[in-house]
Amino acid sequence: MKKFLVLYHAPVSAREQMAGATPEQAKAGMDAWMTWAKKAGNAIVDLGSPLGNGRGLKGASVSNSSATVVG
Repeated sequence: MKKFLVLYHAPVSAREQMAGATPEQAKAGMDAWMTWAKKAGNAIVDLGSPLGNGRGLKGASVSNSSATVVG
């Protein structure tokens, strides 16, 4: 079976998105995510997790990342 890696791009992190959300909005977002995951069934091996605080590496230099990958 083929395997794929899905990267989610967004202008702000999940943490930033959820910071201003009401509990109802947070629940609605999670419910939509879980509904999608159930439809995909066994095709999803790992739902992953939000990413944050990314760093860029260039040689021996480490800096804040400007990448928009959030999950």
